[in-house]
Amino acid sequence: MNGYNIPILPCSIISVGYFDNNTVGSASEVGFLLYKNVQDTCIGFSGVRAYACKVGQISNAAGTNTLKLSNYIIADTFRGVSIRFGL
Repeated sequence: MNGYNIPILPCSIISVGYFDNNTVGSASEVGFLLYKNVQDTCIGFSGVRAYACKVGQISNAAGTNTLKLSNYIIADTFRGVSIRFGL
């Protein structure tokens, strides 16, 4: 079972905090799956909290120049954060 599957945000609205402070605990697979649904040169996310998951957070940041990740708390996971870059 996965926790949350939510979009990565454009950098211009990261500070608004749409998804901040969501917490996933004890997900058997992935705490947060962050997917790219915007075409922007700068994307990111803030406020991820995951513990006791197989993977804390996975994101796919293909086709962007800048990826900003901030305010993360990932604890007691087999793999903390997995980021894939590509075209």
